[in-house]
Amino acid sequence: MAHSDSSSTLPPKKNLMKTCIVYSRSWIVWCLLAAATMTLVSITVGWYMGTLDLKGSSPRPTAARNVLFTLDLVSLDPVQNTVTFDWWIVSDDCADLAAESTAPVPQCPVVDIYVNPTQFMTNTGGPLRQNPSDDQVASQPTFQHNATAFALGGPAFRAAFRTQLDIRPHPSRARVDLVDYPFEKYPASASIVAQTNDTGEAIGAWIYNLTGAAYGFSANLDSISVDANMVTSVNILAGRALSVKFYVITIILGMWLVSLALMMATIKAAIFHHKIDSAVLVLPIGTMIAFAQLRASMPNAPAGFGTNIGWLDFR
Repeated sequence: MAHSDSSSTLPPKKNLMKTCIVYSRSWIVWCLLAAATMTLVSITVGWYMGTLDLKGSSPRPTAARNVLFTLDLVSLDPVQNTVTFDWWIVSDDCADLAAESTAPVPQCPVVDIYVNPTQFMTNTGGPLRQNPSDDQVASQPTFQHNATAFALGGPAFRAAFRTQLDIRPHPSRARVDLVDYPFEKYPASASIVAQTNDTGEAIGAWIYNLTGAAYGFSANLDSISVDANMVTSVNILAGRALSVKFYVITIILGMWLVSLALMMATIKAAIFHHKIDSAVLVLPIGTMIAFAQLRASMPNAPAGFGTNIGWLDFR
């Protein structure tokens, strides 16, 4: 009687195989759901935390003639301490009027354009000039705008030039560096002044549209103004994009979780004398290799140690 009761409690062989198949299929389904969830979360984070284009425009200068620009932020290099802008000339008051006139050849004086004129030296190698509007603004213009060719070319003709400027230090620091990665800030500024090549008459530089985005950075317009000397100044404050910060913090949390798991396994074996599976012994070697790869995969992270991020991910 006892023998028949014990045999009846055991599941049949077919039922056991069926149960194993159901469990294996459920694990596959859960793994697929987890992979799909991670994919959706990654796409959502990348979409909403990605870099956004700059937006803004300067006030219209009060000069008799204005040249309209689109200022495009191209890149920012914290290692070289430079920021790159593209200046697109989209319109010119004189060229627009000349194009509408019946004259056979439009007559518009050539415009000398100076970007960050206070950074230029005098011909004799003297000190930097403090007033961009004086006669000694710079020895050579950054770009010469041929308004006559612009008028003859029509809308298809768009003059452009690129400038690579130094990143000025933050007011609260002596210099800009990568110590606070990924939470550092980079103030970038640019000033532009224009005048006619023949008479030196002031021309208004109207930044009609401010756009562009630097890879891996999120830039915001801090201020933009036009002074009485027709000098248009733009100040931008750039920092790491939210997606970069999210990725770095996620990597650091993963490093700490793996380190804590390895520490708990070591305490369990060394202090409490629990037996550890042989597969766990591979964990330390794999962890060291994975940590080095994860540290190197941080976007634009400074190499080596010496930064605050090096202390946060210390293991």
